[in-house]
Amino acid sequence: MQMQVEVQNLAEKKACVVSLHGQIHLLEAKELEQRLEDVLHTGCTHLVLDMTDVSFIASDGLGVLIKTRGDARRAGGALRIVEPPEPVLGVFRTTRLTKLFDIHPSREEAVAKL
Repeated sequence: MQMQVEVQNLAEKKACVVSLHGQIHLLEAKELEQRLEDVLHTGCTHLVLDMTDVSFIASDGLGVLIKTRGDARRAGGALRIVEPPEPVLGVFRTTRLTKLFDIHPSREEAVAKL
């Protein structure tokens, strides 16, 4: 399944919810990086990345998330992740990225923590 990206702007919080659907391989990672950079440039310094519909993420995708986290922090914001399905969450655990990212069980909780 090709990756799809949907963006919801929460202007009152200077935040955007970015919903991802599908798999994140090399080509999708490059597209995702550009989309997330574009979102940050619109003034959304806080990002909530909803990964509940992501079925696979390659190392390239993890690199994009790490870079985006740094970009958001440098802009005065943050990156929060809505918990992905177990196979993808297992990749976060194996790579110890659960210690780097703020991962929340729901979109509502992630937005509330902004």
